[in-house]
Amino acid sequence: MRRVLVVCAVLVGLLTTTPVVAWSVVGWGDDGAGAPMGGDFTAIAAGHDFNLVLKEDGTLFAWGDNWDGQCDVPPEDDFVAVAAGWYHGLAIRQDDSVVAWGRNEHGQCDVPAGSDYVAISGGCYHSLALRDDGSVVAWGDNVHGQCDVPPEDNFVAIAAGCSFSLALRENGTLAGWGYNYHGEADVPWDSDFVAIAAGANFGLALKEGGSLVAWGSDSSGQLDVPEENDFTAIACAYATGYTLKEDGSIVTWGRDQSGEGDVPPGNDFLDITGGVQHGLALAERIIGDMNCDGVLDFFDIDPFVMALTTPSLYVELYPFCDLMLADCDGDGWVDFFDIDPWVELAVGG
Repeated sequence: MRRVLVVCAVLVGLLTTTPVVAWSVVGWGDDGAGAPMGGDFTAIAAGHDFNLVLKEDGTLFAWGDNWDGQCDVPPEDDFVAVAAGWYHGLAIRQDDSVVAWGRNEHGQCDVPAGSDYVAISGGCYHSLALRDDGSVVAWGDNVHGQCDVPPEDNFVAIAAGCSFSLALRENGTLAGWGYNYHGEADVPWDSDFVAIAAGANFGLALKEGGSLVAWGSDSSGQLDVPEENDFTAIACAYATGYTLKEDGSIVTWGRDQSGEGDVPPGNDFLDITGGVQHGLALAERIIGDMNCDGVLDFFDIDPFVMALTTPSLYVELYPFCDLMLADCDGDGWVDFFDIDPWVELAVGG
C-alpha cells in the first residue's frame, strides 16, 4: 500500500497536462450491461438483445444473447463498419463487400454479391445496404414491402426500422417505404435533412440547423422530440429516441420501460445507437480519469486506488466508467505497475 500512498504525495504538484484519450463503450438499459472494457473501439451497433463493436484493428466483438448465432462474429480483421438487426449482424469489409451472420429465417443474412457498399442497416428481419453509386439494396423479409426500394441513385444514408425502411437523398429529402400502419413510412416533405434513424415503428431525422423531426407511432412519446437546435447525431431504440448535443451530452425521450431512457451523464460522447430496450454510446475518455468527469485530478485518486485493489467494487460504483482507464502502462492489465505511469500522466510526465 506504500506505493499507493506515493500517488497522493506526488499529486501535490499536480499540473495541467495534455490528456491521453481512449474511446470506450458505455451501455445502459436492459441489454446494455457487459460492455467490453478498453479504449480501442471505433464503432458500435445494438440489436434486440445483443451488441457489436468494431475495434481499431478491424476485428469485431459481440456480447449478449447468442441463441441465433448473432454473437458469432466473423474472425477476420478487415472490417470498417458494423450494424445490427434484431437478431443478425452486418459488417462491411475493407474491400467494400458485406458479410452477415445470425438468424436467417427470412434471408436477412443472404447478402447480395458486390464490393461497392458504403453503408449498412438492419431491421427486424430485413437488411439494407447503400452502394457507392447512391442506390439502395434490400434483402430479407418483404411481407410489408420493406425491401421494395425506390429505383433511384441519389441516396446518401439509410435506416431500417422493424418492417419499414428510410433513406436520405443527396438533396436533403427523405424516402420511406414498407409497413405504414402508424405512418412510419410517411416521411416529412422538408429538404434540409442531414441524418436519419429508425425505431420499431417511428422515424427520426436531424435537420441542417440542428433540430429534430419525428413521425410514426407515438405510443410512448417517442415523437415528443426536444425543441433545441444544437443536436449533431441521432439514434433510436424500439420506442425511444436518442440525440447527441454539440457539447457531447446525450438527450433521450420516449419509452423508459427497462432503463433505456437512463442515459449516462457526461459530455464526452462521440456516437450513440439504440437496441430494443437499451442504448450504447462511444465515449472519448481520458486515461487515468477514473471518475469519468473529464478531468484527471485529485478526485481520481480514490477511484484509481479502488480500481487497483477492489476492481469489482469500482465497476459497481462507477457503472458508466471503464476499469481499463486505470491501465496507464498499456499492458492490458490493471495492477500496481500502473501507479507510476498514472502519476506521470497526472503531473505531466
